[in-house]
Amino acid sequence: LSKERNYDIKFKLEVVKYAQNNNKAKGVREKNVPRTCVKNWINQKMQLESQLQQSCSSSSYKRLHGTGRPLKDADFDEKLIAWVREQRAKKICISRTLIQKQALSFFSDSTFRASNGWLVNFLNRHNQISRRPTTTCQKEPEYYFEKITNFLVFVEKLTTNTSSHETRQLSTSIALEV
Repeated sequence: LSKERNYDIKFKLEVVKYAQNNNKAKGVREKNVPRTCVKNWINQKMQLESQLQQSCSSSSYKRLHGTGRPLKDADFDEKLIAWVREQRAKKICISRTLIQKQALSFFSDSTFRASNGWLVNFLNRHNQISRRPTTTCQKEPEYYFEKITNFLVFVEKLTTNTSSHETRQLSTSIALEV
């Protein structure tokens, strides 16, 4: 048996079903899981099933919701994420360092350090990514048709004012760019 392993909720429910259909000892041997884990999962079966139904990707969750160490200051956490979302709504680029500095200014405890590990967990906890969303070339401009017609008129004027050799060079370069 392994010392410590993480099991996803789907696997836990498979082990519980197997142990209930056969017996716990056989489930422990077949699935190579500690007996105490199987016993706990059987007791948590209803909670595991409800969480599996709520979650879209069952393999990503390994614990029940609400487990783990609670936050020291939930108000601080909400205040900081509200600030981050406000800045991003204004399309202001905020760096990881800026979030850490803002966290230090919001938090009054002198022992808080806003480390890189804390920042990664904070961003993961709130499903935030540190990329800036791009707005260039995401949507066609409203004047798209007008831009194309202006370009074609421009090319036509160029071709009428130049010789046939220059016209072929120009049309070749335009074809290559398109």
